[in-house]
Amino acid sequence: MPSSVDELLTDHPTNPSWLLFGHVRPIVEMYIKTGKAISIDEVFQNNSQKRQEQEEALAATISEWIEGGLPHLWAAENMFASFIRRANVREDGKEIDLHQFDVYSTYHKSFVGHADRIKKKSKGIIAPETEALIDKIKAYDPRENKLDLNREVHLAFKHGKLIVSREEHPQVLLQIGRIKEQGRMGKKFSRYLCNAMIEYEELNKALKESENPELRRRIVETLGAMHAYKLQTPFAEQEDLRTRVPNPVEYALMRARVSDVLGTALVVRERKEVYSVLKRLINGRFERNWEYGVLSGKRLQKERGKWEYVDALIIDDHIMRGENVLAAGNNNIYTYVVPKETSGRFNWRVDFGIYGFSDFCMDAVGAPGSHLMYEAKQEKEVEEWKITKPGVYKLYQSMVNAVGAVLERVDIRKYALFKPERKTGIDSKAK
Repeated sequence: MPSSVDELLTDHPTNPSWLLFGHVRPIVEMYIKTGKAISIDEVFQNNSQKRQEQEEALAATISEWIEGGLPHLWAAENMFASFIRRANVREDGKEIDLHQFDVYSTYHKSFVGHADRIKKKSKGIIAPETEALIDKIKAYDPRENKLDLNREVHLAFKHGKLIVSREEHPQVLLQIGRIKEQGRMGKKFSRYLCNAMIEYEELNKALKESENPELRRRIVETLGAMHAYKLQTPFAEQEDLRTRVPNPVEYALMRARVSDVLGTALVVRERKEVYSVLKRLINGRFERNWEYGVLSGKRLQKERGKWEYVDALIIDDHIMRGENVLAAGNNNIYTYVVPKETSGRFNWRVDFGIYGFSDFCMDAVGAPGSHLMYEAKQEKEVEEWKITKPGVYKLYQSMVNAVGAVLERVDIRKYALFKPERKTGIDSKAK
């Protein structure tokens, strides 16, 4: 009888995280069973040809997933295209400027320049605190602060004429599109999976020792996802499962998900417009709304001392919660845009972010909530596992090596981040 993990990996639409999990699953199961982190070579019993064949097959499938998901990324980018101001169309017919970046340093430099121009064009419109924040990130010297900006990226941003108006109509100042760089994805997947091992112990202890355990947000999110897939979880309806922990392999499968492979973000003028755009997205008032919607699922929440799973839209609202703003950047609202009808083989979702301009500046290098500096902090915490959790650190290294060999075969540079101009029948006839 196949386990739930087998059924999920074979009978459900797949995504890159689940493909990677299937690849490293023997490592996970051995670690859970013995506490020992074996290598991917040991999994294949040093059969390099068999390992290479599986890595190439997985890389080909992930590439196929990305190619199949690109039209959904382009559709998400066009949902609020009218919010990008288009004025003074150039003689060559271009309505927007598009900037492509391969390294974070060039993106940072370009963004700082655009933010400075927006500041100069918006006197009396954006808050003085925002102007001061722009000056702060402009003056920040990454080299002096020993921050390496050579991290590879595959992202671009586009904008219309740089205008900050007083109109009530929401205005997108910048739109960022990206495919997650594969090295980062591999590290994130590996870190998430190792965190699953740490959290599983915490969950087990909390359920055994407390009538009302206070579970951390990541654990709550993962349990909600497990429940949505009908896996056994604590606090399940009509079942005496409060003191029963979930299957550790199933927990690891759900916790290791990296969903933000394809992503787009809108940077609007003010925070109130963030909620305006989000409301339009939830209510389906956007281009191609008949084809797309906001991801819904299960959330585990505690009401009046009782835990329960409820149906909810999956919206990560850092602004409303007020958490992670300074410690981790992410001063934003994120959700997932998903096709209402998905083909049987793949499962796609587009990470859709909405920032107020000040909130987006807060995430920039040199700002108090810089996400890049938060990532550097995360890497430092992983390094600290060498001393505090040596077994977990060895597992992390094994994971990075195993999935890295797959992901390095995936070439994301060849994919266009923004949708090419639509061709009409007249255009095709002219050619």
